Amino acid sequence: MRLFQKKYLPGIALLLATGMWLYVHQVLRPYERERYAALGQPENIGDLYPRWYGTRELLLHGRDPYSAAVSGEIQIAYYGHALDPKDPVDRERDEQRFAYPLYAALLLAPTAWMSFAATQTVLRWTLVSATILSVLLWLRALRWRPWLPIVLTVVLLTLSSPPLVQGLGLQQLGLLVGFFLASCAALLASGSLLAAGCFLAFATIKPQLALLPVLWLLLWATGDWRARQRLVWGFAGTMVILAGAAQWLSPGWLPRFVQGLFAYTHYAGMSSLLDFYLSPALAKPVGLFALLALGVACFQWRRESVASDGFFLKFALVLAVSILVLPPLLPPFNQVLLLPGFLAVMRYWNTLWNGGRGIRAVCALGAVVVFWPWLAAPLLVLRHTLAQGSSLSRMWLSPLAMSFGVPPLLLILLMQLFKERGDQRRIV
Repeated sequence: MRLFQKKYLPGIALLLATGMWLYVHQVLRPYERERYAALGQPENIGDLYPRWYGTRELLLHGRDPYSAAVSGEIQIAYYGHALDPKDPVDRERDEQRFAYPLYAALLLAPTAWMSFAATQTVLRWTLVSATILSVLLWLRALRWRPWLPIVLTVVLLTLSSPPLVQGLGLQQLGLLVGFFLASCAALLASGSLLAAGCFLAFATIKPQLALLPVLWLLLWATGDWRARQRLVWGFAGTMVILAGAAQWLSPGWLPRFVQGLFAYTHYAGMSSLLDFYLSPALAKPVGLFALLALGVACFQWRRESVASDGFFLKFALVLAVSILVLPPLLPPFNQVLLLPGFLAVMRYWNTLWNGGRGIRAVCALGAVVVFWPWLAAPLLVLRHTLAQGSSLSRMWLSPLAMSFGVPPLLLILLMQLFKERGDQRRIV
């Protein structure tokens, strides 16, 4: 009977994914167009444009992508004019700069000779492919080989999840970072530490996403330096090549990037998910305490063997803490880093469900929060279809809004997995 039910899981997942993408195209996109029209702004062209335009100007015309002139041209594409720092309205807007490390342009280099429309198409399918591969790579890292219908179900739900819906819509390179980290984890599991270090370096194209994983893995390498030093050399060597190539393309890029980073913290905001749950006065000390506690735990885990399942559960825990605590990671598309945590919870669901009444309640609440978007999306499509001509409201965002409740529940479940086993070195 269980086999019969599993056979139909991909079909159910396909229906849920279809409902979500209908919601995106028939409800979410019209809401966004209406909102931008009310603000008198052009429709949002996504997060790719500043990176593509900066890369194009750097490689084709030798211009500094961090310069005020290039930033102004990018702003014209978004707002119809370059932002005026003296204008109170412009001061509150996203400055839409090339805010990535310059070596991110190396990844986008093939698109410099393409139109923006063609680049959007290529990147969209690249991100979809990278996400599918990320699922398979995290499964390999977790040493979990579920039945094929389970894999197909996870892939379909991942591609239609709120983080992916937003990330693909904005064409966020953070989805590519998720692939790099998944590749790093899978290579660690196979013993290819040098290559794992290379992919870890590529993940730093978005430093805020890679910060805690990089610190954790470099600390872990010190736990058995003779056997693990290849990870460090792979990371360091790749970083030298990337930074050196960027220096050759645009000498002195690093100070300009740091300067742009400080500006980014101003216009992009420095709120974390903890700020969403707690008052700012309380969120900062709680976040600092969480980071210190994680640092102590990582120091204790540094001797953990990569051959143990517990190692990758800890990897998932580090990523979950990143999403919850670090200020720049508030937007839902960054929750692509929670994918290994979800897979770990799925693998050990029975262990968690049998963990007592309290943790069972968390499991049930987590299931409701996670699946709410797929349940709400088709209902909103139906309502939108029946209420033709009515004005759209913030209610239409409810499938995406629920994603803010996911990280703390997932973190609780991951911590429970450690508690359930006296021997944290091997969770089976």
